[in-house]
Amino acid sequence: MDILVYEQILGEEYNKNTPENLITEAKLIVSSLINDLDDYFPNSNISFLTNKKYKNISKNITTYTRDYKKNVVDNIIMYKKTFDNVIVLAPEQNRNLYKIIRALEKRNIKLLNCTSRFINVTTNKILFYKNIKNLPSSKINTDLDFDVINSTLPIIAKKIDGIGAEESYIFKNRNDICANSHLLSTSHFFQEYIAGVIIGINVISKNNKLYIVSINEQIYKIFSKRCIKLDRIHIGKYNYLYRKFKKLVDDLMENFVGYNGFFGIDAILTKNNKILFLEINPRLTTSYVGLNESLGFNPLNILYNEKFKFSINNNSHVSIIINDEK
Repeated sequence: MDILVYEQILGEEYNKNTPENLITEAKLIVSSLINDLDDYFPNSNISFLTNKKYKNISKNITTYTRDYKKNVVDNIIMYKKTFDNVIVLAPEQNRNLYKIIRALEKRNIKLLNCTSRFINVTTNKILFYKNIKNLPSSKINTDLDFDVINSTLPIIAKKIDGIGAEESYIFKNRNDICANSHLLSTSHFFQEYIAGVIIGINVISKNNKLYIVSINEQIYKIFSKRCIKLDRIHIGKYNYLYRKFKKLVDDLMENFVGYNGFFGIDAILTKNNKILFLEINPRLTTSYVGLNESLGFNPLNILYNEKFKFSINNNSHVSIIINDEK
């Protein structure tokens, strides 16, 4: 199986305004994925389409440099004779991931991604909440209008199609939002703040079956201007709650179609041990970086090895630092 990898943050023309934490996360994910692909498919051609600034991200693969006179889809099509499958890693923001996947689907390119249909409904977080409104695990007070949110509680503002907590802010109450409205745009929505552990769930979909691979703790920090950023991830820390999460994840995914391969689910584990779903990330997530070490084997075995028997490891725990900003 010959595979072309494209990661959009590293593949676009260099922009000094791109948040450094997003570039760091992108590098980590790409390096981990390429190493796993090269290890699992040793006799295959693994290639990477990128900006020339990042062409040395791995020495074991073929690297192609983006031609910025053409769009990304045409760039991928240029190398069609060199691959059988494409993996696209791109942010959902501004529907980037959806647009690329949909365009490649129309060109009949074989993809190792979730379908554009699934990406479309999970990218828009308001649409996501409408889809799961009847689930007991979905009841987080959410609205486009912050006046609807309980005024006695802190309020979190998020981008409707945001990634990595980018442009997410936490406010003390409604008055605090009014005093700092310059931080917000019409693409923000609001949620009541609920105390608890932020959980990231690594999921693999294979042959219409869901595998929870790892249940992780995600640590966020509040920086200047109430800005929230992902700081570190403890891979597998909550694997011991597998049975509790498995039933709820199965119920959640009954509301969606078109998922395939790797994707992530974020949730809150409250102080009362209740699970509240936050979002679905229809792509490979940052926690993939520590997955190989945490599992003790290449995670691609679960996806591609038909004879491989997987059971979650309760004693698996690896920590990765994402943001070293003080």
